[in-house]
Amino acid sequence: MNQKHYVIILPTLNDEASVIRILKKFWFLFGLTPVVLRFGWQDIKDELDLVNHIDSIVAEVDLLAKSGKVSLVGCSAGGSVAVNV
Repeated sequence: MNQKHYVIILPTLNDEASVIRILKKFWFLFGLTPVVLRFGWQDIKDELDLVNHIDSIVAEVDLLAKSGKVSLVGCSAGGSVAVNV
């Protein structure tokens, strides 16, 4: 069976995902299913908010992993999130 391969893309500190959304069209050519997740850096007020945001990314990874392979790509500050997921 051909398993789906999701690539979760975590944008930069300003959550700028417009360029990523344009580029992700090409990822389909390689059999990848890109998923852009806004981290919401501007919404984080304390450590608990940070933990909750990371937990929401983990929940999304767990959900997608039930139906395929999952990879994480973090852009700039999004890379720090990817390392902590």
